[in-house]
Amino acid sequence: MKTFLTRAITGLFFAITLISAVGLSEFSSALLFLIIAIAGMLEFFRILKPAGIKPHSIFALLAALVIHLAIFLLNKDLMDSACLGFLLVLFFIPFVLELYRKTDSSFSDIGYTLISLIYLAIPLALFPSIGYRGGVYSSHIPLGILFLIWSSDSGAYVVGSLIGRTRLFERISPKKSWEGTIGGGLFSLLVAYILSRYFLEIRTDQWLTLAVIVIVAGILGDLIESMLKRSLQIKDSGSILPGHGGILDRFDALIFAVPFAWVYLQWIGAHS
Repeated sequence: MKTFLTRAITGLFFAITLISAVGLSEFSSALLFLIIAIAGMLEFFRILKPAGIKPHSIFALLAALVIHLAIFLLNKDLMDSACLGFLLVLFFIPFVLELYRKTDSSFSDIGYTLISLIYLAIPLALFPSIGYRGGVYSSHIPLGILFLIWSSDSGAYVVGSLIGRTRLFERISPKKSWEGTIGGGLFSLLVAYILSRYFLEIRTDQWLTLAVIVIVAGILGDLIESMLKRSLQIKDSGSILPGHGGILDRFDALIFAVPFAWVYLQWIGAHS
């Protein structure tokens, strides 16, 4: 009972914080997701340490800050899109930095440095930009994506607990079932339809398509984070969110869903 209460209180505080920041303005949304990205990267580096992996953490955190700032300025039309090409240079700097280290795991350290940017910094920087359509920020679509992920997770948990029998991917995540996954997906589609009645930036069919993308990518993100923890032989990525684990545990679905959702929204924006 105590565990359930702790989880519920944390989840409520977590949801209120996200909804408030995303709904308030593009500034609060960008700032919150920069904080989440930094916290997630620090957590990522911490769980790598026992495995003897030594990414260039200071560089990665500074690069994440640059990436978030660049995407925010681009969304506000305060920076030319051509300048994004210079960000490519960031991905080659760890190779140079590694020349000055005495280690036998150079490319492993470089690889995990780049993973921290690709897997964490970039998706979390892109999430607030999903709210921009025609240069104007609206919180509706980012909030909708959060609701889709939460409804999929909640539906999967309830249905899986009640009738889950067939394992979805037992080698990686023994507790997940096909029944729960399908139940969560159907619940999320229902939420997408409801959202389409109130959030009119995109059509109903586009909301339903976005839901399918978010559901599938979110499930894959969950499995991939489980694969990461399994490879490092840990149960949770952290304990910053009591009852929910760490940043990676809580944002695994969103991190993986954002790039796919962003590409889809860019595509329908270009064809509308």
